[in-house]
Amino acid sequence: MNTYLNLITRTKGFYLVFSGFFLLLVSCANMGFNQTKSGLSYKIIGAGASKKAQIGDFVVVDLITKNSADSVLENTWLNHRARKVIVQKPNSIRDFNEIILMLGEKDSAIVKIPVDSLFKGNPIPKEIKAGSSLTFYLKVQHVIPQNQIQAYLSKEKEDAEKTEKAGLDKYIKDHNLKPITTASGLNYIISKQGTGPKPVAGDTVVVNYTGRLLNGKIFDTNSEDLAKQTKTFNMQRKMQKGYDPIHFPIGVNAVIKGWDEALLLLNKGTKAQLLFPSNLGYGERGASADIGPYSTLIFDVELVDVIKGKGVPKTMPGMQINPNGK
Repeated sequence: MNTYLNLITRTKGFYLVFSGFFLLLVSCANMGFNQTKSGLSYKIIGAGASKKAQIGDFVVVDLITKNSADSVLENTWLNHRARKVIVQKPNSIRDFNEIILMLGEKDSAIVKIPVDSLFKGNPIPKEIKAGSSLTFYLKVQHVIPQNQIQAYLSKEKEDAEKTEKAGLDKYIKDHNLKPITTASGLNYIISKQGTGPKPVAGDTVVVNYTGRLLNGKIFDTNSEDLAKQTKTFNMQRKMQKGYDPIHFPIGVNAVIKGWDEALLLLNKGTKAQLLFPSNLGYGERGASADIGPYSTLIFDVELVDVIKGKGVPKTMPGMQINPNGK
C-alpha cells in the first residue's frame, strides 16, 4: 500500500448511504475490467468529477477490502477510518496511485490486485490465500489541492478535538461524575484512597487495570474474571502471565501520557478511574480497531505496589499498554 496511508476520523451516521453505495459496487463487480500498465485490474464506477486528482494532492478515500472467499478484511465506512493519501507518481502494483490519478472527488472504483504481487517479499496473512487476488472497493471522498492541505488538516484536527471534548463532557455530565481535572485535561476520581507512598519518576509501579471507551466497550483488561465475562479471555495471554498486575517504570515516557501523569498522583493502594482525551492517549492515529483516532479513554486502575527506583534512567525502551489485550 502507499506509504502515505494513515488513519483519520470520520463522521458517523451515514450507514444507509454506505449500504447503497456498497450494493452499487457489488452489482458492478463482475462486469468487465480494464488493466493499467503495471497490471492492476480496475473498473471505475460513477466517474464524472470535473477535476481529477493530481500528483501532490491530498485525497481522502473510503475503502472496503475483500479476499477471494468474499470475506471483508477492512471496511473504513464502518470503522470510521478513511484513508488519507498524498498522491504520488505510480511506483508499483502495490499502490493505488495509478487508480487515484484517474479519479476525482466522489468518484469510485473497484481494483483487483494479485496477492503474490501485493505481499511480494513479505509473509501473507493466514486469511488471505496465496495465488488469489484481493478486491478493493474504494470511493474518493475529498480531493484537496497541495496549497490547501495544511488548512484542511488544521480544520479537521480542530473539529475532531471539539467533538472529542464534547463527548467527554457529556459522559461526565450523564454519569454525574465529579472528577479532579488537571491542566493537561486528565480527569480522575479516587474510589479508594491508598495510604502507601506515591511513586516518583523512575520508580516501578505495579498496576491492575481495565480500559474502556466512552461507549462502554472494554478494549483491554488484566482482570481474568472480567476477560472471561466479556468473552475476551486469551489462554495464551494467561500462560504468559498477562493477567497478573503489570510492572512498568513511571514518569519516563514508557507508557501513554495519561498513565504517566495520573499514577504519579496516586498513593500505593489507591483505586481510581482515569478519564483523559486522546492527546494523553493514542492521539490522532489511534492504536487498534477499537481505539480509533481522537479516542477518549477511561481506565479503572489500582496501584498495587510501588517499587522504589534509583532515579530516571538515561534511556528507556519504549512500551505501551497493549490496546488489543494480547
